[in-house]
Amino acid sequence: MTVRDEDIRTAGLMHPRDFGPRANIKSSIEFTEWEAAHEAGCDLWRWHCNEYPTTFKARVMAWYELHNLVQLHQHDAGLTKRGRRKSG
Repeated sequence: MTVRDEDIRTAGLMHPRDFGPRANIKSSIEFTEWEAAHEAGCDLWRWHCNEYPTTFKARVMAWYELHNLVQLHQHDAGLTKRGRRKSG
């Protein structure tokens, strides 16, 4: 997946200051796993008890990371577009 012809996982945001203090929040891998499982509609108890195959859980985590990156870059693009409207 790319943004501006660059891998979305390494592409910088054009307006990083506009994403607020949450951008500096650090959390545990367990919290991130639960967020990913919840966002993907997985059963959290089954996730906790390791009833999902490891490959499936890895795909959920990868999807969650990409999903969040896409949202950040979409928001960033919207800020760029609004900035062009104000100055144009």
